[in-house]
Amino acid sequence: MGFVPGDENWDDQFNSFIFGREDYITSIAIVNGNEIYIGANAPTQHRFMKWHDVGWKSLGDLRRWPEGTVGKVLELAILGNDLYLGGEFTKVDTFQANCLVKWNMTTQSFSAFVKGNKNGVENLSNTGSYALINTIAIYGQNLYIGGRFTHVVGIRANNIAKWNAATHKWTPLGKGVNGIVNTIAVSGKEVYAGGFFTSAGGVQVNEIAKWNGTEWSDLGGGTDTDPDGGIQAIELHNGEVYAGGLFSEIGGIKANNIAKWDAQSQHWSPLGEGNNNGTDKFVNGTAPVVYAIAANDRFVYVGGSFAKAGGDTVYSIAKWDPEMKKWSNLGSGTGPIVYDIAVRGQDVHVGGFFSFAGGKPSNRFAIWHELAKHSPSWSPLPSLTFREDGRVRLELLKYVSDVDDSLSALSFKAEVLGKQAAGGQWQETSALQVTINRTTKIANFKASPDSFGVFKVAFTVTDPGQLVDTDTIQVRVKPINDAPQISGLPDSLFFLNNASAELALWDFVSDVETANAQLNYIFAASNEALQSNFNPNIGALVLTAPNFQGHVNLFITVHDDSNAVARDTINVKVDFNTGVAENRNQIPQDFVLLQNHPNPFNPTTIIRFGLPQAAEVQLEVYDSFGRRVATLLHERKEAGYHEMQFDGGSLSSGIYFYRLAAVGFSEMKKLLLVK
Repeated sequence: MGFVPGDENWDDQFNSFIFGREDYITSIAIVNGNEIYIGANAPTQHRFMKWHDVGWKSLGDLRRWPEGTVGKVLELAILGNDLYLGGEFTKVDTFQANCLVKWNMTTQSFSAFVKGNKNGVENLSNTGSYALINTIAIYGQNLYIGGRFTHVVGIRANNIAKWNAATHKWTPLGKGVNGIVNTIAVSGKEVYAGGFFTSAGGVQVNEIAKWNGTEWSDLGGGTDTDPDGGIQAIELHNGEVYAGGLFSEIGGIKANNIAKWDAQSQHWSPLGEGNNNGTDKFVNGTAPVVYAIAANDRFVYVGGSFAKAGGDTVYSIAKWDPEMKKWSNLGSGTGPIVYDIAVRGQDVHVGGFFSFAGGKPSNRFAIWHELAKHSPSWSPLPSLTFREDGRVRLELLKYVSDVDDSLSALSFKAEVLGKQAAGGQWQETSALQVTINRTTKIANFKASPDSFGVFKVAFTVTDPGQLVDTDTIQVRVKPINDAPQISGLPDSLFFLNNASAELALWDFVSDVETANAQLNYIFAASNEALQSNFNPNIGALVLTAPNFQGHVNLFITVHDDSNAVARDTINVKVDFNTGVAENRNQIPQDFVLLQNHPNPFNPTTIIRFGLPQAAEVQLEVYDSFGRRVATLLHERKEAGYHEMQFDGGSLSSGIYFYRLAAVGFSEMKKLLLVK
């Protein structure tokens, strides 16, 4: 049929010609990932072997006694350092062992379970059939055997029994089943058995049943009643029970030789849709039976005698993807029959009756190397910038790659991780929305009204096998047409006419779009005597008023580059220079509280007030929570102007308030301490 993609995955190093024309492998056991043991039905001596360096090595001689004919090894299972062999034999090397024996992998030697004649299973049903063990399953310290027998070590056990390696005791599973057990799978106390039987513990079943530790039960009606059918393999995978054999119906649904049982929903379902579910077509005249099922974390592997799975050509072995619900081949497969599959990681060990695997000579045994699945990966995603009234798009497929899957099969998710706050911290936010078109894989960004700043966004890409890769980008949203802000500017200023007042305007003005040095400042006064000198390089405003006394309103206007405007007004009080701290020669007409100077200050400032008459005066300072932090004056003062120095050295930076109270007069002003 020529080269098939995937044939390169088949390993051809096991092409050993020690097997005869009638020999075939029945069971495989993998130890420590590199030791391979096989059991076989072989008229020649090769019934139990180990792969040794570059070839197979026979271990022991298993025969049927007393006739002396060759025996069969039908199953292998590992418990601790022992490898258990089950099959159809009565003698191993020089001692009797009825269908069950263990091989110590350290001493490389056989031993029986117990000494004497009753050291395995027996068939005392007088049917003329030999006893045999078809299957062994291990769970914890328990070893379960199934096959054709009526007793085990002298204990009545109909075709299925349990051995506890800690207590060295055999126990039956209730009344057992009324026919041959071909396969067992165990999870906790739940034991699933399949084969050729119609009753389990007296309960009517059809070739598959469950033991829960105390009683048997039916699984949804079991298979159809075809006498040539039966369950040959059971595998537990992710909470589901996969059962295979020769049947066309199970649990009342159409299913071609393989189906899965959901323990929670309690129903069977086929593997595939319509008529193209399960396996189909005869191989060299052999019925399309499923003999083996094994699984790893990704796939369920199915082997037997069939040419198709899910309608696709597969040749005796195929894999089912539970996530994609899809069958696929293993290159050009093997054939005509696969009897056992053992999976270790990404390696699938296959044994049976065949001479080729993937078009390469492989006599009875081969390994399929499932190539490691590669996760999708991001190329560096670009940072993005857009204005708050706009949108931006990002074509995700330009920045992702996947060597295993088509890009259209990938799925994407976006998550806004936060918005950058002062100090570089990231805070949760809903101000930025990111949506992804499931068809085009294009991400669309949109900010909420009046939302701007730097946001962090994580993108996750997931392939059909649920492998993921994540990358994070920053998205900058620029504000638009947002006016400058003036905050904390003092309501009033006071200075003497032979001095000046200075304001650091940049401490009070901010604009999210425009740097302070690029803002346009305009100053106007209600009296031309007040002169303003502004340094645009450092944001300092200096006020002077030579030979002037009185109140002046200073109007401040700030424009940004979009001509958005902010305005504020300061009441400026200019007084003659008295030259002394207290001057009673000048008597104001009313009580007056003047703006402190300098303001902002660090750490001292002067507070000046005027009294039209002598009065009891109280001058106090409060913080922004209304708590008194200083009492500067609480005594009687004569009429005239007075000034007090306030030292804020022990206080933290911030806005404070000072209050003057005298003879029914009360006034409060704001001052700003900047350290």
